Amino acid sequence: MNKPNGSWFMLARAATLAAKTPLPESKIQVFVHNYAGVSTETLARAARTAGRIFKSAAIEVEWLDCLVTPKAPAQNPECQIQPSPARLSLRVTPGAR
Repeated sequence: MNKPNGSWFMLARAATLAAKTPLPESKIQVFVHNYAGVSTETLARAARTAGRIFKSAAIEVEWLDCLVTPKAPAQNPECQIQPSPARLSLRVTPGAR
C-alpha cells in the first residue's frame, strides 16, 4: 500500500504555526493530486487528521480531489486555479519505503 509523503506533515505544521495568530473565519482550499494512487480511505483519514489540526487553529479546510489524468484540466477546471496563500496544491507522490 502506498503511503502519503511528508506533504501532510507540512500542512499540519502550517496549521500549528497559524494557530498563534488565527483570523476569524479563516478558510483554505487544498487541491489534492494523488499521483501515488493512495487509497481513498487513507487520504480521507489523513484529511480528517489534518482537518482537526487546522480546526484547532480556527482554520476551515475545503478538500478538493483533483484527477491526475491527461483529461484532468477539462474534467476538473476548479483544480486549474493557481495556488495562493488560501489555495494549496498537495501532490501525493510515491516515496521511498
